[in-house]
Amino acid sequence: MSNTLEFEAKVLLSEQEYSSLLELFSNSLPYVQVNHYVDTIDLTLRKNKVSLRIREKDDCNELTLKTLIPGGGRQETTDLINDEQKESLKNGVSFPEGEVKRVLESLGYDVSNLEIVASLKTKRMDLEYLGGTLSLDENHYSDILDYEIEYESESLAKAELILGALLESKDIKFIPNKTTKTA
Repeated sequence: MSNTLEFEAKVLLSEQEYSSLLELFSNSLPYVQVNHYVDTIDLTLRKNKVSLRIREKDDCNELTLKTLIPGGGRQETTDLINDEQKESLKNGVSFPEGEVKRVLESLGYDVSNLEIVASLKTKRMDLEYLGGTLSLDENHYSDILDYEIEYESESLAKAELILGALLESKDIKFIPNKTTKTA
């Protein structure tokens, strides 16, 4: 189980903008992750600016809950879950015991009403950049393909400043993506 603070700035990109940024990641190995977003059928978590996902990456399953904190960031609570727990949650059988369940219930959510509402497959490259992490994504969900860049830092202001300056140097407009799939 982990508890961390997350401050990130994100920008949706065109395919051309994505291609122009690939050179920055020439020494980065791409990897694939699949996120399954969990919510009620009427998106109660999303409406309350809470997100819950199962991330499959490198033969590992992470169940992550994100809640808003002051300063524009998110509190992340993550439990590692095994394949059996993942399949049980995906199939609506049971919610894994752990810190994520405890926090959800302390916030008043009934975990028995949660189900997979969307899935997103991402090809990602990461780069340590000016004290934070820069990630370049190619996202596939439903019949949609999109591109995104994000920068994670110790504050939202710093993340936006650094990502904005990088994009400006590449003649790309800095338009923060506030409605990203990983909200």
